[in-house]
Amino acid sequence: MSRHPRGIFERPTGSGIYWIHWHDENGQRHREKVGPKQLAIAAYQRRKSDVRSGKFFPELRLRSVQFEQLCTDFQKSYPKHWSKGTFTLCSAWFGALPAVRITPQLIAERLSKTKNGKRRFVHLNTSAQAAVNLLRKQDGHSNQVCASDGIWFKQVLRKAGIEHFRWHDLRHTFASRLCMAGVDLRTIQELMGHESISMTVRYAHLSESHLQKAIEQIAAPAPSGLRIAARWEGRA
Repeated sequence: MSRHPRGIFERPTGSGIYWIHWHDENGQRHREKVGPKQLAIAAYQRRKSDVRSGKFFPELRLRSVQFEQLCTDFQKSYPKHWSKGTFTLCSAWFGALPAVRITPQLIAERLSKTKNGKRRFVHLNTSAQAAVNLLRKQDGHSNQVCASDGIWFKQVLRKAGIEHFRWHDLRHTFASRLCMAGVDLRTIQELMGHESISMTVRYAHLSESHLQKAIEQIAAPAPSGLRIAARWEGRA
């Protein structure tokens, strides 16, 4: 079986109709139906030459729309399906870029890094792993951690009677519980992915009962006379 030249494929097989596919200067993949094999080979070579010389689809550059403008238009058209946080995050990432230059490779690269530009791994305990496995099972074994639209999170909050609580607030809960469990701030900083320990301090909130328990550890024992009097009062 003879192999077709690179970038050329026949569809349907045996039809004699050939297609070409190539990547432009921004990494976007294109497919084009041509016809006979020789014409397809010539078209593929022409497209590759245009990409190398920067002549591919020059009219798109003149009409290029920035990603931020697309976000703004979407926000106006679908206000009920818009997240302000998502808009802020995406605008910071791609706002000034022409939309045609945002490729899957660029998105994957950006998603692999945190806000400070570094990659990090999230440690999960056994309880968290069990919860993630349950979510993935419910979402059809998706590659995403939480592939659903978050309705389940709102339902849980409603059943628990919790109001004015956001997904991000869980980070505060995480840091606070670690701190109250006796984990040192340096370790909490690593687990949170914070650049400075001052940011960790802002997240680690201590409950009133925890603070009271802390100061009771240095409380002096009551004098013997007071202990005896307390016993007699208890018998009265």
